[in-house]
Amino acid sequence: MKYVFLKLSLSALIILQCACASVTTVETTDKDALISREGKNDEAKGSLGFRDGRPFYAKTNLIVEKDGCQTQRYTVYKTDEFHPEAFFITLFTTPYVGLLGVLPLLWITTYEKKYVLNYTCLKRGEK
Repeated sequence: MKYVFLKLSLSALIILQCACASVTTVETTDKDALISREGKNDEAKGSLGFRDGRPFYAKTNLIVEKDGCQTQRYTVYKTDEFHPEAFFITLFTTPYVGLLGVLPLLWITTYEKKYVLNYTCLKRGEK
């Protein structure tokens, strides 16, 4: 019976961790520019939404490209906003699962809901 409770508790923590993932949208001022996350397979023109389950202080490198223009890089950090869900999950789970309940505090910060990148096309060779 003891192991059943432990398995249920760990399963609940995994589910709660998924709830602590950040969702954000990145837009460019040029709607024809292609936005992509470095090292990921997602890309979109003008606006890109993504979900990130990494803990606080994570950063995401963004690449903005357009035909005939220089590639530009931007970085967004997961320290921009307080994530209240992680705090409340910690409050409710710690009494039941002990120190494992503090794990959601790793997701105490999140990205802003929306970023707007001020993208200006610099022709190749310009500085």
